[in-house]
Amino acid sequence: MQAIRSILWIGPYEGLLRNGLTQDEHLDVVWVPDATAASELAGPSFEVAVVAMDEPAKQRDAVIACGARAGTPPLVVLTSLAEEESLREQLAIDGGEILVEERRSGGPRFAAELKEMIERLARRRGEIEPGKPPQHSVVAGAQLGHGIVGHSEALRAAYDLAERAAEGTTTVLLHGETGTGKEVFAKAIHQLSARSGERFVAINCAAIPDTLLESELFGHVRGSFTGANANKTGLFELARGGTLFLDEVGETSAPLQAKLLRALQEKEIRPVGGSHDKKIDVRIIAASNRDLRVESARGVFREDLFYRLAVFPISIPPLRKRAGDIVLIAQHFLGLYGQDPDATFAAGKPSRLSQAAAELLLTYPWPGNVRELENEMQRAITLAGPGNLISPDYLSDSVRSVAAPITSEEHIGKTLREIVAQVEAQVIRRTLANHSGRRARSAQALGITREGLYKKMRRLGLQ
Repeated sequence: MQAIRSILWIGPYEGLLRNGLTQDEHLDVVWVPDATAASELAGPSFEVAVVAMDEPAKQRDAVIACGARAGTPPLVVLTSLAEEESLREQLAIDGGEILVEERRSGGPRFAAELKEMIERLARRRGEIEPGKPPQHSVVAGAQLGHGIVGHSEALRAAYDLAERAAEGTTTVLLHGETGTGKEVFAKAIHQLSARSGERFVAINCAAIPDTLLESELFGHVRGSFTGANANKTGLFELARGGTLFLDEVGETSAPLQAKLLRALQEKEIRPVGGSHDKKIDVRIIAASNRDLRVESARGVFREDLFYRLAVFPISIPPLRKRAGDIVLIAQHFLGLYGQDPDATFAAGKPSRLSQAAAELLLTYPWPGNVRELENEMQRAITLAGPGNLISPDYLSDSVRSVAAPITSEEHIGKTLREIVAQVEAQVIRRTLANHSGRRARSAQALGITREGLYKKMRRLGLQ
C-alpha cells in the first residue's frame, strides 16, 4: 500500500493548485502562505516542508528560517532556477534538496517527482513510517485567532485593531457589509479581553420589533404591559461583567437610541414599567452594515449616540478586498463541514477543491461575503458528498457563470468596455489571491505601477 505523506507547503496557494497536489489522495498537504506563518505553526508534524517562494535565492534567510523551528522536517525548495548554489549548499547541510519546477510538467507528473524526493529524504533520515495517517489540518496557519480566518493585509489590519481594543474596556463599533463576520470579530474581542471569563451576549436589533427590543435589552416588571406576567431580566443585566453585542444597532428607533445613549452615559438602566434605576457593568460592542457617521449626518441616527459607540471603530473588509483569503476560507469551511465519517482514519477525510473550482471562486465577486462563501461550500459538500473532490459541477450557477461574458452568446449585447472591465476585474482578483493580497507584488506581477493598480481597483469597485 502506498504511504500517505504529510507535507507543509509554504508559498502561494496557486502553486499548490497548479501542480495538482490537493488532488493527490496520497499527499496530505497543509498550506501556509509564508515563512512567518510557518514559524508560528504549532501542532501537527510533517515529513517534508516544501518552500515555493518567489526568487528563493533572494529570500535565502527566510527559507532557512523555515527550518529553524523545533521539529522541522527536511526542506524541499521549489524553484524554476537551477543556479541556487549557496542555497543548495545550506540545504545539503540541513538534509534538504532543491526541486526545479517546470510549469509544463505540472499536475500528476510533478506530484510524482515530489513524492519520489520525499521517499528519498525519508530513507535518508529513516523517520517516516509507511502508511502513517495524515494530520488532517486542511489549512494550518489559516486562523489569525478565535475563528478569524485569513492572512490578507486588510484582515490583519482589522485583527490588529481588535487585539488592541481587547486590551481596554472602551465601546467598540464594528462596521462592515453583511456577511463579513462582524459577530466573529466581536466574539474575538471578548475572548481576548479580561472579560473572557464572563458571558458574551448577542442580539440582532434588526430582527426584533422595536416595541419588544426595549424589553429584551432593559427587561421589564410584571404588569408593565399586556402579556408581562412576570419580571424579566434584560440583556444588559444578563451580560453583567461580560460583553453585550448589539448587531445592526443602526436599525433602532430614535426613542430607543435615546435610552441606549443614557445607558452608555450613566452606566445604568431602567426596566420597562420600573420605577428604579439599576447599575450595569457591561462592555458594549456594536455593529452596523451602514456607515453610522453618514447616517448621523443625515439625521437618521443620533449623532451623540454615534460618538458614544464609535470610541474604537473597526472596519471589517469585504471579501472582494481579501482576494488572497478566498481559497483559504473555502478550504477552512471544507475542513469544518466536509469530513468523511466513513474514512479509514478517525479524523475523517476532508473534502478538497479542484483547481478549476478554486479558479472560479477567485473570479466571483462574493456580494454576500464570507457568509455566502460558507453557504456555497456547504451546498457543494451536500452535492458532492463528504470527503470528495469539489469540482465546478458542484458550485452554484452564480459562481460558475463568472466567466460567461467571454464565451456565452447571451452576453453578446455587452459593450467591449464592459467585457474588458469584467476580464480586468477577474485577472486582478486572481493576481491578488496568488500574492496573498499584497498589492505591491501584485502590481509588479501585472506589469503596472502600484498607483495604477489602485486606480483600476477603484474604477472596477474592488476596494
